[in-house]
Amino acid sequence: MKILLFTLILVPMMSFGQTAEDYFNKAYNNESDWQYQIDNYTNAIKIDPDYAAAYYNRGSAYANLENYKGAIADFSSAIKIDPDVADAYYNRGRAYAELENYEDAIADFSNAIKIDPDYADAYSNRGLAYYKLENYKDAIADYSSYIKINPDDVAAYWRRGLAYDNLENYKDAIADFSSTIRINPDVAAAYWRRGLAYDNLENYKDAIADYSSVIRIDPDYAAYYNRGRAYAELENYNDAIADYSSAIKIDPDDVAAYYNRGRAYAELENYNDAIADYSSAIKIDPDDVAAYYNRGLAYYNLEKYKDAIADFSSTIRINPDVADAYYNRGLAYYNLEKYKDAIADFSSAIKIDPDVADAYWRRGLAKENAGLPYCIDYKRACDLGEEKCCEWYLEDCK
Repeated sequence: MKILLFTLILVPMMSFGQTAEDYFNKAYNNESDWQYQIDNYTNAIKIDPDYAAAYYNRGSAYANLENYKGAIADFSSAIKIDPDVADAYYNRGRAYAELENYEDAIADFSNAIKIDPDYADAYSNRGLAYYKLENYKDAIADYSSYIKINPDDVAAYWRRGLAYDNLENYKDAIADFSSTIRINPDVAAAYWRRGLAYDNLENYKDAIADYSSVIRIDPDYAAYYNRGRAYAELENYNDAIADYSSAIKIDPDDVAAYYNRGRAYAELENYNDAIADYSSAIKIDPDDVAAYYNRGLAYYNLEKYKDAIADFSSTIRINPDVADAYYNRGLAYYNLEKYKDAIADFSSAIKIDPDVADAYWRRGLAKENAGLPYCIDYKRACDLGEEKCCEWYLEDCK
């Protein structure tokens, strides 16, 4: 961090020995050796303990050496001697911010602004301190004040956009990321964040355009993956698969890309490739409950009921509260004519979610095939809106 030095007017003085001004000038005229500056400002202060500019500039040198506590002490001494210098508060605020003491940083930036209401950098840095404290509304207010003074500063729009995004105000976030892009069209991160904001507004076409811009500037896993998700939301599964494949090429150990590519294959009824991808996801993460469940669905659609049952069982082992896993395992058992096992699974699904008409209907069918009383299940399914069960109930149970 480079902290600005005071602009000083140096008055030549006649002296027969080393004066405070001599040491000050030695330090001031050496722009790169911070320790040399500190040593000479220290000598100046020893001769003149009320030399505010020496404290201030020594504080700046300490800050450049990342000795922020020393910087704060010197800025405080400068402020004690001359409390009306906005730069001293501002730079002490920056030192506090480097130590992540954002409350004191905000107090100092506020004092700088009180002295100089047009102190643009004080607004910007106070905004950043508010942002760090997750006070996004005040951060936005400060970035807005800064932008009034410096309307072409790309970083201010970017930071204000992030604050809007954290408040889930995606429209204003998009406007600020767009301003960032207008000023600097090669900032990949701005397209990325704008793409995410469009995603959150379910504007997938514009999200795809922004992820494509990221890929053009700096192709990475996340851009391909998110563009793939956006394509999938638009039911463009072939392009989704292409993007997930690009993501996997960049990061072959990421579970999400395999899982989502598997889902895209399943939507295209390409269940064998879907199973391969779910299997890759499971190999990387053996506790991926969604991969087991969806692989089970793919096996079911291929009428591989035993394999489906195994995967639904794994789903239940990992998360015993997934009603759909019991329901679909029940269907697989039913298709294998294992009606008692099917009845048990439909009953488990109903216990978790007692308002699913299909579970009562299917349990009724299994009971009927097993020679057990079933009318009560058809009646319940009818009551929950399953019309065919109403017909069956009237035909068979009245």
